[in-house]
Amino acid sequence: MTRNIIKTTSMRNKLLITLLLCLFAAIIIFSLRGFATFEYVKHIQNSGKTEVSTDIVTYEYTDQDGKRRVFAFDNSWKDKTYEMFALSNDRAVSLVQKNGNAFYSATLPAGNNGVTFIATRGDEITKKAIDISQKTTRASGPFFGAKFYVPDHGEMDRLIQNGEAPEISEIRNQPRAVWLGAGENTAEEIKEVMKEANVSQATPVFVIYYASLFPCGKKTTSEWNEMTKDYFAWLLEFRRNIGGGTAIVILEPDALSYKSCIYEDPAETNIIGRAVSILKNKDANLHVYIDAGHSGWVPAKEMSERLVSAHIGEANGISLNVSNFTRTEDNIVYGMEISSFIGKTPFVIDTSRNGNGPDENNEWCNPRRRALGENPTGNTGHELADAYLWIKIPGESDGDCNGGPEEGIFWKDYALELIRNR
Repeated sequence: MTRNIIKTTSMRNKLLITLLLCLFAAIIIFSLRGFATFEYVKHIQNSGKTEVSTDIVTYEYTDQDGKRRVFAFDNSWKDKTYEMFALSNDRAVSLVQKNGNAFYSATLPAGNNGVTFIATRGDEITKKAIDISQKTTRASGPFFGAKFYVPDHGEMDRLIQNGEAPEISEIRNQPRAVWLGAGENTAEEIKEVMKEANVSQATPVFVIYYASLFPCGKKTTSEWNEMTKDYFAWLLEFRRNIGGGTAIVILEPDALSYKSCIYEDPAETNIIGRAVSILKNKDANLHVYIDAGHSGWVPAKEMSERLVSAHIGEANGISLNVSNFTRTEDNIVYGMEISSFIGKTPFVIDTSRNGNGPDENNEWCNPRRRALGENPTGNTGHELADAYLWIKIPGESDGDCNGGPEEGIFWKDYALELIRNR
């Protein structure tokens, strides 16, 4: 018996020693890898490569966990054939390549206030050093310090007032968008929203979801002309009902991303562009953001081309993540990448349900275990992020899927799940 106990103890000791040795070896390998990376970067710097004009675009901010995040890409090398390295406090910084694109991010260790990016391609090298020690948040932007409009919601009010789900007030009391669609008698609704917003000195957010619902299939010229005639007339009426007041418009969620049947004919590709021209008409108070999907959908270069055909130059910017779940930081990267192709393009991000990011399958229709995201604000702290908005109404179903009711119906259980998972 004693011999067996001694033998068992000896085996345990050997196992413990083996585990400790493996842990020690892993630490050494990790340290050497960092050192090797640093030495490799030094080699690149001293390799005799021709240094070309610096065109590395960088963007940095403090994320939700308080970590300094840095994004970088080389604006002149859009062919995705270069390598990017970064040094901070004379140490190599690990870079993560986003979605296989030539767009990199790094999290800086605490106390590191500067970083030097080095990009190489063939015999060429570009470098850019940035100091982020003085950069905190952006105290500017079109909606910095703004108050957004909180619309009524009968079902949420009922659930709160009768004591059935008082927690719903966490959604009810936040600003949310007002959705408008085809064939709806919206004139009085728009006027009422503008009147209430004016009284409360708040900026309303409207979603125009009309052209995205055009029927597919081959259409004759007369059929197409009739459809667009009604659409453009509806937009003119919408602008008149706004009455010159300040408002945000999210224009046609999903339309450019799906590139659906309304874009199959080259003659139809500028329908969104025509809509922008009608809405803006030199109106500085109407802020129009063309929807550009989200970071996990259309590649930035392709979306940039679609935005150009949609008259992005006349709009105020783009909207991202409408009714989706992709993380705010990933959409910031996506927006910055689009800017690398078409120039600085401001964006607003739908943060209504992205608190936990997307699920493992990137399910878009009522995925479970999701959470509310950041509250609506114009104080984003990011150079091009004009606002975080709740464009999708949290709790309203995406459709008859994953146990949900029809699209647009308020689903109490799902709303409570979003609140409790926050």
